[in-house]
Amino acid sequence: MVRECSSLLSRMPQLFTKDIALVQQFFEAMCKEEPDVRLAIQEALSMMVGAYA
Repeated sequence: MVRECSSLLSRMPQLFTKDIALVQQFFEAMCKEEPDVRLAIQEALSMMVGAYA
């Protein structure tokens, strides 16, 4: 799900720019998940930068 969200966000950033709840959930997950999942979350967050820059 992480990759799908980030892919959608990178293709259609206008859907997400007014609401940072998804980004907040990703950062919260970074603190809770296992290392392999954290890596996927980190990659997804880096793909989201364009929507919020």
